[in-house]
Amino acid sequence: MLVKLLAHHSLSDKYSFIVVSLISPGRVAREISALGIPVYSLNIKTIFSVCSATSKLVRIIKNFKPDIVQTWLFHADLIGLLAVKIAGFGKVIWGVRCGNFTHSMPTWIIVKLCALLSHFPDKIIFNSNTGRDHHLQHWHYKPSSHTVIHNGFDLDIFYRASEAKPRLCHRLNIDKNSFIIGGAGRFDISKDYKTFLSVVHEVHQQVPEIRFILCGLDITYENNFLSELIDSYNIHDAIFLMGEQVNMQEFLSSLDLFLLTSYSEGCPNVVGEAMACKTPCVVTNSGDSALLVGDTGFVCLKKDYQGIAEVILQFYRMSYKEKEHYRLSSRKRIQDNFSINDIVLQYEQVYKEILL
Repeated sequence: MLVKLLAHHSLSDKYSFIVVSLISPGRVAREISALGIPVYSLNIKTIFSVCSATSKLVRIIKNFKPDIVQTWLFHADLIGLLAVKIAGFGKVIWGVRCGNFTHSMPTWIIVKLCALLSHFPDKIIFNSNTGRDHHLQHWHYKPSSHTVIHNGFDLDIFYRASEAKPRLCHRLNIDKNSFIIGGAGRFDISKDYKTFLSVVHEVHQQVPEIRFILCGLDITYENNFLSELIDSYNIHDAIFLMGEQVNMQEFLSSLDLFLLTSYSEGCPNVVGEAMACKTPCVVTNSGDSALLVGDTGFVCLKKDYQGIAEVILQFYRMSYKEKEHYRLSSRKRIQDNFSINDIVLQYEQVYKEILL
């Protein structure tokens, strides 16, 4: 989302941007650099390097004297706030980008510290209503000012590529007329891949010709958890694990239906991207997933693999005309409510307000 915002800011003639990464530069840093925006790295590797990294950030802030320091995610929120207070420059905007997440103990401590300090930032931007409610009620955030700005989607990048499905079918050596359901996301407990594979098993028993495809970091046959579940359900012919994919527009365009089985989300990017590619979505009632799809897709209870399978089969048995209605309305919903240009304007309005 950060890359998309930087690429689409309409006020680039008025504002200049630099980006500071807490860790060593990776793929996102390279994408930002390609936009012509300077990227600095604090190279935090262990907890013992946090103090020196904070000192380095203080020097960067004193050097550039920014009007706004906008931070993303808990660790950056905490370190960024401390550095700004020490340096004495800049208004602070925190970015909270998850819903009702279960944190590891180190992150739990960071979040608690953020909660205690949450009245200091000039603004907190949550990317979902669920995330806002959870942090205010469960973590007891007490922001002086806050708002919700959902993720935005670039309709020039995410659109239906008509040849994507034939290419995928050829690559996987499956019938080009196969009905394909896909999921995408890193391997993480919150994504609930056990429910996803339970859905595959349930659907496969009734319509064995339907194919499922999963992609994402560590979504491979070398993943013992996934492989053992596939073995136990005996669904080897029904599902393909494709690992991390670079071209998500190609992947999402090849699907007839997208499936999200997460039990914890904020505002899931991949759902909006699928919808922009005219791929209808079946999602669980996690985070703001239901808000994203509206009446253009299907919302099911978390972990209800039988209910999810029933909805999938209902869509599968629809006429071409009915399916086309869902495809067209999915993209239109993103266009009308979550286009990147509209979301950028919402961020820029926040910048203007806190600089008054």
